[in-house]
Formats: sequence, C-alpha cells, structure tokens
Amino acid sequence: MPKSEINDGFIKEYARIYDEHEQDNQEYTNIRIKVKKELSQRKTPTEDTFIDIYEWLLPPFFRFNVEKGLKLYGYSKYEEGIKKALYAQTKNEKMSILDDLYGIGIVTASTILHFIYPSEFPIMNIRVVETLLELGSLKDDTRSIENYALFCKVINDISQTYRYEFRDIDKALFEYAVKMKSSNPN
Repeated sequence: MPKSEINDGFIKEYARIYDEHEQDNQEYTNIRIKVKKELSQRKTPTEDTFIDIYEWLLPPFFRFNVEKGLKLYGYSKYEEGIKKALYAQTKNEKMSILDDLYGIGIVTASTILHFIYPSEFPIMNIRVVETLLELGSLKDDTRSIENYALFCKVINDISQTYRYEFRDIDKALFEYAVKMKSSNPN
C-alpha cells in the first residue's frame, strides 16, 4: 500500500470506507446519548454504560482486567475515579486519575473521557496510533500521559486544519490501519 498523507481527501475516503463495513456507529451514538443523559441526571455514567464503553472499545480477549476489577472492587471504585476525573482541572489530571484505576490504562481512559467530552479527548486507539506512526505524524507508540498529550496535539491539528470531529478522524485513521495490515500481513 503506497504511503498516504493525512488531508481532507484522506479523511473523507477512509471514514466513508469505515462506515460502509463497520457496524459500531449506532452503538457509538447510543453510548454518547446514554452518557450525556446520565451525566445530567447523576453526574457519572452508570455501571451498565461503563461496561458498554469498555465492550465497545475492546475485543473480549482484552477485557479481563476491568472485568476482574469490577469483581474485586465493584463499580464504586471506577465511579469514584470518574467523579474525581470530572472535577480535575487539566486533561492530564483527568487522564492520570483514570489511568491509575485497576485495569484501565491510557487507551481506556481516553475512551471514557471521549464519551464524556467528545470534542476534547480523542480516543488513543492502537490502530489510530499505528497509522500516525506509519505516516510520520507520531514518533512513539508508548501509552503514557506524555505521549497522549502529543497524540492529542496531532489529532487537534488535523481537526482544526480540515474541520473534522475527532470521531471522523478516528474512523479514517483506524480504517487506514486495517487496509495497511490487509495489504501487508507481515
């Protein structure tokens, strides 16, 4: 697969391809609606919505740690962490609070925060990071608070330059990684 450049055409094309075969758009929209409603009613997502976010993000094989955490601590530890994150002053503080929760990590923390603040927190999906590395927009795939800040800068720059929401950029970069892997299975 020839190397591409992230621009308006790239985002339109790969987001369109993603939409043609991925079935998660309705699930994504439903979770966004649930989170918004729950935040207005109870100030945090419910346990069911937390699990929906987690399951939307990760395939079953990778769900073990949070499922184990839910069994050990119940949802209350995660809910307490989410509440603390909501009141934290900076993005780094919000990420750090969630990252410190058992089994969460940067990828899951960015996803939880994305559903709460969709225009402030892009999802640091592994496939999206692969694309940014491949195209030279990121230099490191480390899942850390520091690297998340660099990731956010790249995604924000793309968003501001081409006027796309984070979700459209996410879909395009994710789809490019899928195409890249299918054309180069090694």
